[in-house]
Amino acid sequence: MLRPALSGKLIVFEGIDGAGKSTIAARLMTMLQQEDRCGVILTRQPGGTEEGRSLSELLKGGAFRDNPAAEFFLFAADRAVHMRKVIEPALRKGLIVLCDRMGDSSYAYQGFGRGVDRNVISSVNEYIMQYTRNK
Repeated sequence: MLRPALSGKLIVFEGIDGAGKSTIAARLMTMLQQEDRCGVILTRQPGGTEEGRSLSELLKGGAFRDNPAAEFFLFAADRAVHMRKVIEPALRKGLIVLCDRMGDSSYAYQGFGRGVDRNVISSVNEYIMQYTRNK
């Protein structure tokens, strides 16, 4: 399916828990808003949509600790919904999207940390995020 070109910019903040991602993203958003040069939104993954918040609660409960692949695919499902409902529409409007975490977290947590095949992570992330690149 052909989608309209995306004229906005996606900036993702990745890092370990407590590294300051949320703080830096919020400060950058404030700075960009003060410059008043462009529209900007701040979002997060997981949990940047209603569906994502539900999945995040499910994952926090630890029900999938013994199944790293299922855990990854739930994070991927959240990412797919987040891309379609929040990020892509904002990019189409020409906004700057600041996102606290995204696909690279799956490499760190589910790939290196939990043993999920990194090629699978790469393929799934590529599929989910394919429309965010200007072509």
